[in-house]
Amino acid sequence: MGLFRILYRNKSFILLCFSIYFLFWLIFGAFKQPQEVNKPTSKQFSRLNSTFSYILSHLLNFKLNLLLIDPDVLNYLFIDQSSFDKLDKRLITFGITDQSIEKYFSYLEEKQFSIKISKNTSLDHVFIEYKQNIIHLAILHPYHSYYLIQENTLTLSDDIQLYYGDVLRAVEQ
Repeated sequence: MGLFRILYRNKSFILLCFSIYFLFWLIFGAFKQPQEVNKPTSKQFSRLNSTFSYILSHLLNFKLNLLLIDPDVLNYLFIDQSSFDKLDKRLITFGITDQSIEKYFSYLEEKQFSIKISKNTSLDHVFIEYKQNIIHLAILHPYHSYYLIQENTLTLSDDIQLYYGDVLRAVEQ
């Protein structure tokens, strides 16, 4: 009985404390920063049926930061808002800053991927082919305040149009 009397007499103080707690809860919940950026995972790509999805699922297992730089694919995905699974293209170009991909070549070759490498002075371009589809990894070399993409020295078939690697290019960081 004494507890109810104390609560009844101090109801405005209790209501004020509850309101302050609720206000702080809303403020901190609204401004809380997300812990991890929403990156595609290999599980998301493995549900898709395309050959590109199969190749990407293996590449994402290595925790590589791939940057989609192919203008046709970017237009297809974001302007036309079409599904990646229905992409009808033979080659997709990604930029990658990590040159340590070389340590994964033996694993990829075991999985029946064909790997072609273009080197000038260092690793510049990697072409990973599986069932006639190619993932092109253009190595982004840091140079001052931008990245350089070296010219490809590897001979490719005539039906492949290379957007990055046809000439020396600079890309902003």
